[in-house]
Amino acid sequence: FPSHDTFGDMRGWRCSLHLLSFLGILSSMLFTAACKKNKDNTLVISGKMRSGQTGLTLEGVSVSIEKKSVQGGTYSAAFTTAASAISDGTGQFEITFPRENFSELRIAATKPGYLTRYFPIPPDALTPETPYITLLDLFERSEIQVNIRSLAPFDPGDKLNFTFIRTSFDCACCKDGWQSFDAVQLDTILNCLVYGNRWLQYEVQLYNSINDTIYRDSVYCPTSSLGVISLSY
Repeated sequence: FPSHDTFGDMRGWRCSLHLLSFLGILSSMLFTAACKKNKDNTLVISGKMRSGQTGLTLEGVSVSIEKKSVQGGTYSAAFTTAASAISDGTGQFEITFPRENFSELRIAATKPGYLTRYFPIPPDALTPETPYITLLDLFERSEIQVNIRSLAPFDPGDKLNFTFIRTSFDCACCKDGWQSFDAVQLDTILNCLVYGNRWLQYEVQLYNSINDTIYRDSVYCPTSSLGVISLSY
């Protein structure tokens, strides 16, 4: 028969196993709680970058989450970067960043040869439980130079209006609609960043003491190159 010492050793061994099991469960619970706490304090935005011209995925796009936060009741005046990523060979990206009290959020997407774009995100659309998924397009960039020059003799009452037609993007020459100029000794240049690899229509309105002239034309915007419109009168 086993001795009393043997039974004591077995009871001690069982107690040690129970203690180790309890400690393992406690450690697992603490680890799970810590993971959940970390998850509750982070947000995830994932998506895909495409070419707006071709619909093909874009690799190597620098994607940044830019934020304006509220701290101590004070709203930040400028956007700062919360986190960044680079789109992979399938155009996919995923960004994890700390959860804060945001007043504004946006995605900034940049790639050489393409126009930089900003995509607003409603802060209340983000939750720790579910990644925010989006599909974003970038467009190849081009530059248009508009040269406007009045030729002598000129009338002090001459006036010229210029605009691009049906633009679906934000550029310095387009976003305010018509550009108006008094024609007295007019010699100016507009430099505009526009979508590349497409035709762009424009309209010119010229008013003077002899007659009023309105005409439309178009210019091709080659990708990563310069197109020129020359207006002399």
